[in-house]
Amino acid sequence: MKKCPREAVPDRVRPMSEQYFSLQCMIDGETQSLLKQAQDLLSQNQSKAVGVGDLFKPILKEFLNRHHPVHKARRVAGKKAPAPVEPLRPVLAFKNGTCTPSHKPSDDVTNHEARAQRPYEISIMRPPL
Repeated sequence: MKKCPREAVPDRVRPMSEQYFSLQCMIDGETQSLLKQAQDLLSQNQSKAVGVGDLFKPILKEFLNRHHPVHKARRVAGKKAPAPVEPLRPVLAFKNGTCTPSHKPSDDVTNHEARAQRPYEISIMRPPL
C-alpha cells in the first residue's frame, strides 16, 4: 500500500550546533513557488544571493509581528490617538461702526481641512450704549 509522500518524510528540526539547526519538511508546489518568490525579493532587497534558510527569520518576524497577541497589543499601544483639531472660529467684532474679524490672519492660511469641516461661529458685539 502506498503512503502519502507527506507522511514518508516526517517534519524534523535537528540541532547542528549551538546556533544552527537543520529543518526538514515536505512542501507542496504552491509553497515552493512562494518560497522562490520570497527568495528573489529578499535577494533584490539585500543586493546579494540569499539562501532558503535566510528567508525564515524575516518571514517569521513579520508573521509574529502581525499575528502574535502581545505584538498586536504593543503596536496598538504605540499608536497615538490623533490630536484633536482645534476649530477655527473667527468672531466678528463691532468696532467703530464696522464689523471686523477678531481672529489672526494666519488662521486663514493654516488648517484648511478643519476649517472646511466646521462651521464658523459669528457673534456680533454691540458697542456699549
